[in-house]
Amino acid sequence: MKARGVAVVLAFVLAAFATLGVFLYIRGVKNDNNNTAQQLTTVVVSKRDINPGTNLNPLISNGDFTTLQVPNDAIVEGAVTDLTQLQNHATSTFILANEQISTFRLQGSSKSVLGIPDGYEAVTIQLEAQRVLNGVIQTGDHVVIYATGNPTKAPTASAPGSKNTKGFFPGATLTLVPDAQILRVINPSTTGNTGGTTFVTFALRPHDAAGVIAAQAQGLLWLSLLPPDQPGAQQPPVFIGG
Repeated sequence: MKARGVAVVLAFVLAAFATLGVFLYIRGVKNDNNNTAQQLTTVVVSKRDINPGTNLNPLISNGDFTTLQVPNDAIVEGAVTDLTQLQNHATSTFILANEQISTFRLQGSSKSVLGIPDGYEAVTIQLEAQRVLNGVIQTGDHVVIYATGNPTKAPTASAPGSKNTKGFFPGATLTLVPDAQILRVINPSTTGNTGGTTFVTFALRPHDAAGVIAAQAQGLLWLSLLPPDQPGAQQPPVFIGG
């Protein structure tokens, strides 16, 4: 009898612990869900691609917008969180389906959608895959911009060589810009372009921008990706030829 009583008490205690465990588990799940919800923000996104210059009022009326929850640390500056922010506006740039919409991408915005730093200019160039690391580079990366000419005999003291009309030694590879920030990358898969070229937009000082444009006119540019937080450095020219 005594053993049976002990067994009953033990069963009661175990049941109590099990109940407590279930209660704590449920409360933990609810807390986790609440914490997750607090770390997300609901933003407005488009269900379709939108071309620049599009009046958004008809799209709003047609129900072409929906909402998406995005982690707070991934929210873009000026992200639209309510449809009223889009009313009576038109787009100033191309907007992809399901991407966050910034108010800076609407006509009449006082800020640049590219986020150009003060004292810099935005310059876009078109390069083949091998010149842009086969599409590995992305917005926010820092790269070295090199300019290179067609191989020829290296300059010497007696024959220093000649420059082309853009100021680059044939057969030389020069560090044109040692550290350039990328503001935007548009790869062939994004645009449907089958030519295999990538459009890269840089933030450049005016003098550097002029040099990049001059070199691009000759088809001389190559990019080299810098590791995160590692600044680029000017390198001496490299000559190819005997």
